[in-house]
Amino acid sequence: MFLRRYSRHGLWLLLLLALTAQSQQTRFTLSEDDPRALATISQYIAQHTHSLITYEELGYEHRNDLAFYPDENPSHPLPRHLRFTFTYDATDDVRTILQNLIENHDEQASGSYKVIEEQGVFHILPDASKDESGAFMQRASILDLPVSVRLEQATGREVACEVLRQLQERWQVETSCLTGYKGQVFGDLFYDEYEVEELPAREHLTRLRLDSSKRLSWHILRGADGRYGVNFFIQQWDAPTPQRNQ
Repeated sequence: MFLRRYSRHGLWLLLLLALTAQSQQTRFTLSEDDPRALATISQYIAQHTHSLITYEELGYEHRNDLAFYPDENPSHPLPRHLRFTFTYDATDDVRTILQNLIENHDEQASGSYKVIEEQGVFHILPDASKDESGAFMQRASILDLPVSVRLEQATGREVACEVLRQLQERWQVETSCLTGYKGQVFGDLFYDEYEVEELPAREHLTRLRLDSSKRLSWHILRGADGRYGVNFFIQQWDAPTPQRNQ
Protein backbone atom coordinates (compact mmCIF):
# COMPACT_ATOMS: atom_id res chain seq x y z
CA MET A 1 0.00 0.00 0.00
CA PHE A 2 2.75 2.44 0.93
CA LEU A 3 4.89 2.24 -2.20
CA ARG A 4 1.83 2.12 -4.42
CA ARG A 5 0.90 5.65 -3.42
CA TYR A 6 3.95 6.99 -5.22
CA SER A 7 2.28 6.21 -8.55
CA ARG A 8 -1.28 7.18 -7.66
CA HIS A 9 -3.28 10.37 -7.34
CA GLY A 10 -1.86 11.80 -10.52
CA LEU A 11 1.80 10.99 -9.97
CA TRP A 12 3.79 12.96 -12.52
CA LEU A 13 7.19 14.47 -12.84
CA LEU A 14 7.72 17.43 -15.12
CA LEU A 15 11.34 18.02 -16.08
CA LEU A 16 12.13 21.45 -17.53
CA LEU A 17 15.57 22.44 -18.72
CA ALA A 18 17.42 25.73 -18.21
CA LEU A 19 20.60 26.21 -20.24
CA THR A 20 23.78 27.84 -19.09
CA ALA A 21 25.71 30.23 -21.29
CA GLN A 22 27.59 27.19 -22.58
CA SER A 23 24.30 25.46 -23.43
CA GLN A 24 24.83 22.90 -20.68
CA GLN A 25 21.98 21.45 -18.69
CA THR A 26 22.29 22.43 -15.03
CA ARG A 27 18.85 23.38 -13.70
CA PHE A 28 15.90 21.06 -13.26
CA THR A 29 12.33 21.67 -12.19
CA LEU A 30 10.36 18.85 -10.58
CA SER A 31 6.62 19.16 -10.06
CA GLU A 32 4.45 16.80 -8.06
CA ASP A 33 0.77 16.74 -7.08
CA ASP A 34 0.56 14.20 -4.31
CA PRO A 35 0.17 13.92 -0.51
CA ARG A 36 3.78 12.72 -0.50
CA ALA A 37 5.32 15.15 -2.94
CA LEU A 38 8.44 15.59 -0.81
CA ALA A 39 9.12 11.85 -0.72
CA THR A 40 8.73 11.49 -4.48
CA ILE A 41 10.92 14.46 -5.38
CA SER A 42 13.64 13.52 -2.88
CA GLN A 43 13.74 10.07 -4.47
CA TYR A 44 14.34 11.57 -7.91
CA ILE A 45 17.12 13.76 -6.50
CA ALA A 46 18.74 10.69 -4.94
CA GLN A 47 18.74 8.99 -8.33
CA HIS A 48 19.97 12.02 -10.21
CA THR A 49 22.79 12.92 -7.79
CA HIS A 50 23.80 9.31 -6.99
CA SER A 51 23.13 9.90 -3.30
CA LEU A 52 21.49 8.02 -0.47
CA ILE A 53 18.51 9.94 0.91
CA THR A 54 16.16 8.39 3.44
CA TYR A 55 12.78 9.89 4.23
CA GLU A 56 10.45 9.79 7.23
CA GLU A 57 6.99 11.24 6.99
CA LEU A 58 5.58 13.77 9.42
CA GLY A 59 2.66 12.81 11.60
CA TYR A 60 -0.30 15.10 10.99
CA GLU A 61 -3.09 15.58 13.54
CA HIS A 62 -4.92 18.82 12.73
CA ARG A 63 -8.10 18.33 10.69
CA ASN A 64 -7.10 20.97 8.11
CA ASP A 65 -3.92 19.03 7.32
CA LEU A 66 -5.73 15.77 6.59
CA ALA A 67 -8.07 14.46 3.94
CA PHE A 68 -10.10 11.32 3.38
CA TYR A 69 -9.55 9.50 0.09
CA PRO A 70 -12.31 7.22 -1.19
CA ASP A 71 -9.96 4.45 -2.31
CA GLU A 72 -8.25 4.23 1.09
CA ASN A 73 -9.48 3.25 4.55
CA PRO A 74 -12.38 5.67 5.08
CA SER A 75 -11.83 5.84 8.84
CA HIS A 76 -8.22 7.03 8.65
CA PRO A 77 -7.20 10.22 6.81
CA LEU A 78 -3.93 10.89 5.02
CA PRO A 79 -2.06 14.16 4.40
CA ARG A 80 -3.76 16.52 1.98
CA HIS A 81 -2.56 16.76 -1.61
CA LEU A 82 0.16 19.28 -2.21
CA ARG A 83 0.94 20.75 -5.61
CA PHE A 84 4.66 21.27 -5.13
CA THR A 85 7.25 22.51 -7.62
CA PHE A 86 10.96 22.65 -6.93
CA THR A 87 13.85 23.89 -9.05
CA TYR A 88 17.44 23.01 -8.26
CA ASP A 89 20.87 23.49 -9.73
CA ALA A 90 22.77 20.27 -10.35
CA THR A 91 26.07 22.04 -9.67
CA ASP A 92 25.10 22.56 -6.01
CA ASP A 93 26.15 20.01 -3.40
CA VAL A 94 23.48 17.56 -2.27
CA ARG A 95 23.05 19.04 1.18
CA THR A 96 22.36 22.48 -0.31
CA ILE A 97 19.83 20.99 -2.73
CA LEU A 98 18.02 19.16 0.07
CA GLN A 99 18.05 22.14 2.41
CA ASN A 100 16.50 24.27 -0.33
CA LEU A 101 14.03 21.48 -1.03
CA ILE A 102 12.64 21.29 2.50
CA GLU A 103 12.62 25.07 2.90
CA ASN A 104 10.56 25.41 -0.28
CA HIS A 105 8.31 22.56 0.80
CA ASP A 106 7.77 23.99 4.29
CA GLU A 107 6.68 27.32 2.83
CA GLN A 108 3.80 25.57 1.07
CA ALA A 109 3.00 22.72 3.44
CA SER A 110 1.51 22.70 6.94
CA GLY A 111 4.50 21.11 8.65
CA SER A 112 8.29 21.28 8.56
CA TYR A 113 11.15 18.88 7.98
CA LYS A 114 14.89 18.90 8.66
CA VAL A 115 17.92 17.31 7.01
CA ILE A 116 20.76 15.60 8.81
CA GLU A 117 23.80 13.88 7.35
CA GLU A 118 25.39 10.79 8.89
CA GLN A 119 28.24 8.86 7.31
CA GLY A 120 27.52 10.28 3.89
CA VAL A 121 23.79 9.48 4.01
CA PHE A 122 21.17 12.23 4.11
CA HIS A 123 18.06 11.78 6.23
CA ILE A 124 14.92 13.88 5.72
CA LEU A 125 13.21 13.82 9.12
CA PRO A 126 10.10 15.25 10.79
CA ASP A 127 10.57 18.58 12.55
CA ALA A 128 7.18 20.11 13.49
CA SER A 129 3.48 19.93 12.67
CA LYS A 130 0.18 21.04 14.21
CA ASP A 131 -1.53 19.07 16.94
CA GLU A 132 -5.31 18.66 17.07
CA SER A 133 -5.73 22.15 18.54
CA GLY A 134 -3.68 23.81 15.79
CA ALA A 135 -0.58 24.49 17.90
CA PHE A 136 2.77 23.58 16.34
CA MET A 137 4.54 20.72 18.11
CA GLN A 138 8.10 19.50 17.69
CA ARG A 139 8.26 16.03 16.16
CA ALA A 140 11.01 13.45 16.51
CA SER A 141 12.05 10.59 14.29
CA ILE A 142 10.92 7.17 15.43
CA LEU A 143 14.43 5.96 14.56
CA ASP A 144 15.90 8.17 17.28
CA LEU A 145 14.43 5.80 19.87
CA PRO A 146 16.91 3.31 21.38
CA VAL A 147 16.31 -0.43 21.16
CA SER A 148 18.25 -3.56 22.05
CA VAL A 149 18.44 -6.49 19.65
CA ARG A 150 19.66 -9.99 20.53
CA LEU A 151 19.45 -12.62 17.82
CA GLU A 152 21.35 -15.72 16.81
CA GLN A 153 21.54 -17.27 13.35
CA ALA A 154 19.66 -14.32 11.85
CA THR A 155 19.41 -12.89 8.35
CA GLY A 156 19.66 -9.18 7.64
CA ARG A 157 15.91 -9.08 7.09
CA GLU A 158 15.26 -10.69 10.46
CA VAL A 159 17.48 -8.15 12.22
CA ALA A 160 15.78 -5.22 10.49
CA CYS A 161 12.32 -6.47 11.35
CA GLU A 162 13.37 -7.17 14.93
CA VAL A 163 14.53 -3.55 15.27
CA LEU A 164 11.06 -2.43 14.23
CA ARG A 165 9.39 -5.00 16.45
CA GLN A 166 11.32 -3.64 19.41
CA LEU A 167 10.14 -0.12 18.56
CA GLN A 168 6.60 -1.38 18.73
CA GLU A 169 7.04 -3.45 21.89
CA ARG A 170 9.06 -0.93 23.88
CA TRP A 171 7.81 2.40 22.57
CA GLN A 172 4.34 1.50 21.25
CA VAL A 173 5.26 2.66 17.75
CA GLU A 174 3.24 0.51 15.36
CA THR A 175 5.36 -0.45 12.37
CA SER A 176 5.30 -2.67 9.30
CA CYS A 177 8.57 -4.17 8.04
CA LEU A 178 8.47 -4.02 4.23
CA THR A 179 11.52 -5.67 2.67
CA GLY A 180 10.33 -6.76 -0.75
CA TYR A 181 10.32 -10.31 -2.03
CA LYS A 182 11.97 -12.56 0.57
CA GLY A 183 13.97 -9.65 1.92
CA GLN A 184 16.28 -9.65 -1.09
CA VAL A 185 17.35 -6.06 -0.42
CA PHE A 186 19.64 -7.44 2.30
CA GLY A 187 21.29 -9.91 -0.06
CA ASP A 188 22.89 -12.87 1.72
CA LEU A 189 23.65 -10.91 4.92
CA PHE A 190 23.71 -13.32 7.86
CA TYR A 191 24.75 -12.99 11.48
CA ASP A 192 25.81 -15.91 13.65
CA GLU A 193 25.12 -13.55 16.51
CA TYR A 194 23.71 -10.03 16.57
CA GLU A 195 23.66 -8.51 20.04
CA VAL A 196 23.59 -4.74 20.32
CA GLU A 197 22.27 -2.93 23.38
CA GLU A 198 20.54 0.45 23.65
CA LEU A 199 21.33 1.81 20.22
CA PRO A 200 19.09 4.26 18.33
CA ALA A 201 17.10 2.33 15.75
CA ARG A 202 18.69 4.32 12.92
CA GLU A 203 22.14 3.16 13.95
CA HIS A 204 21.01 -0.47 13.81
CA LEU A 205 19.78 0.13 10.26
CA THR A 206 22.99 1.94 9.35
CA ARG A 207 24.96 -1.10 10.50
CA LEU A 208 22.82 -3.30 8.25
CA ARG A 209 23.52 -0.95 5.35
CA LEU A 210 27.27 -1.05 5.92
CA ASP A 211 27.24 -4.85 6.34
CA SER A 212 25.19 -5.49 3.19
CA SER A 213 24.57 -3.20 0.25
CA LYS A 214 26.07 0.24 0.63
CA ARG A 215 23.02 1.47 -1.26
CA LEU A 216 20.42 0.15 1.19
CA SER A 217 17.91 2.90 1.88
CA TRP A 218 14.45 3.33 3.37
CA HIS A 219 11.34 5.48 3.34
CA ILE A 220 9.00 5.61 6.32
CA LEU A 221 5.42 6.42 5.39
CA ARG A 222 2.49 6.69 7.73
CA GLY A 223 -0.36 4.60 6.40
CA ALA A 224 -4.10 5.14 6.50
CA ASP A 225 -4.26 2.90 9.57
CA GLY A 226 -1.78 5.06 11.49
CA ARG A 227 0.97 2.44 11.22
CA TYR A 228 4.47 3.39 10.07
CA GLY A 229 5.42 1.42 6.99
CA VAL A 230 9.20 1.11 6.77
CA ASN A 231 10.05 0.40 3.14
CA PHE A 232 13.58 -0.95 2.62
CA PHE A 233 15.00 -0.80 -0.91
CA ILE A 234 18.23 -0.65 -2.86
CA GLN A 235 18.76 2.86 -4.17
CA GLN A 236 18.91 2.86 -7.96
CA TRP A 237 21.01 5.47 -9.68
CA ASP A 238 19.42 5.26 -13.08
CA ALA A 239 17.35 8.44 -13.30
CA PRO A 240 16.26 9.17 -16.88
CA THR A 241 18.35 11.73 -18.69
CA PRO A 242 16.16 14.78 -19.39
CA GLN A 243 15.89 15.87 -22.99
CA ARG A 244 17.19 19.31 -23.88
CA ASN A 245 14.54 21.89 -24.77
CA GLN A 246 14.46 22.57 -28.49
